[in-house]
Amino acid sequence: MAYSADTFVADEQPTTAKWNKLWSNDASFNDGTGIANNAILTAHIAAANVTLPKISDFDWFKYVSGGSYSSIIAGGWTRIGANVGTGTAGWNAAQSAGAQNEEVLYKAAMAAGTYSVYLHVDKDVNRGIYTTSIDAVSIGTNDSYSATRVANSILTVSTSLVIATNKLVSINVKMATKNAASAGYYGTINAIEFVRTA
Repeated sequence: MAYSADTFVADEQPTTAKWNKLWSNDASFNDGTGIANNAILTAHIAAANVTLPKISDFDWFKYVSGGSYSSIIAGGWTRIGANVGTGTAGWNAAQSAGAQNEEVLYKAAMAAGTYSVYLHVDKDVNRGIYTTSIDAVSIGTNDSYSATRVANSILTVSTSLVIATNKLVSINVKMATKNAASAGYYGTINAIEFVRTA
């Protein structure tokens, strides 16, 4: 702290001028600019009223890797990497064995809010129709049949999924049906993506 040359000495009664200099020095010490303490307090209150706290990625975006399933409910799901078998765009995908009603379970910690949900999948001539459920409630179906292979297609499952409270949710993906033109019920899940909209 840089006091002025007009300092106190032992047993000296400070004058009004000296008190004013001391107050000025104290204000400079607190904020580095010489702004009076009441002005600093006012600025802090104003900032608290208009500046929202930083929102984390956890609140607004959740990316669940396809190969990170918690358990297999039915069928022969396997974790595969890039260009294995018929190929996949993801390094950590889940692929079913191609039978009807094969199902896999994911777990994800979700913040309360409204979400759009997307499946990142491979489309092909032998792919089925995905049924996606959150906590045992179906939120949408997606046909992944394609006459030509399309790696890592992004399919919209829902634009209005509501998570009421912060919690661990169960995400089930089941290959229950298929397009009439499809040669099988295969599913290749590269990722499940949740984007919060409200």
